[in-house]
Amino acid sequence: MGILRSLSDFCPAWSLTLIIVLGWTPSIYWQQFLVKRQWPYARVAKFLHEHMQKGDVIVAGWAIRFTLGQFFDHPGDEILMPDMYINRVTRLDAPVRGRVFYVTGLGSFNGRKVPIRRFGGIEVTIYSGATPRALLNEWRDDLLNRTAGRVYAPFQGDYELLALLEERLPSGQSTDHWRSLAQRCLAQSPAARNVPRHLEKTTRSVKFP
Repeated sequence: MGILRSLSDFCPAWSLTLIIVLGWTPSIYWQQFLVKRQWPYARVAKFLHEHMQKGDVIVAGWAIRFTLGQFFDHPGDEILMPDMYINRVTRLDAPVRGRVFYVTGLGSFNGRKVPIRRFGGIEVTIYSGATPRALLNEWRDDLLNRTAGRVYAPFQGDYELLALLEERLPSGQSTDHWRSLAQRCLAQSPAARNVPRHLEKTTRSVKFP
């Protein structure tokens, strides 16, 4: 009876352990799979950690910000959406506090004069200037070369950013021009084409995907 009682006490505990192990093991393999799938982001994060200085900031669209954030302790403060960064600039001619590391998909390479590093399908562009005005103008000039006026789904955020920069630093170009290009880029996106009708308005409101 003692042996049977011991077995009856052991079985539930053993079963619970087996369930935990079986549930945990796929999670380990899934995490390893994700790391392999996201290896360019790990390289990007390593580069950023090694080269960023005090006052520097990372700027990226929603999807890259979300994925890259796993490699930072405080992603909400260290990685900003483009509109968040522009809204932080209050005095255009004050001394600038740091550089901008703009993390995006790949763009055109022709005519660009700023530091650019590429990691697989990810591009890191570094902007600087003595004042926010100088930095933003350098950023705008590079975006014009990066996009080269092409309608291409990954450039949606670039054109939305050009519209914001035009509002902040008018150059004579219409903001509607840039927003129209952004909408045309959105229409090129397979995800946007397959979105349910009741979510179309929400999709269009995501300016920096």
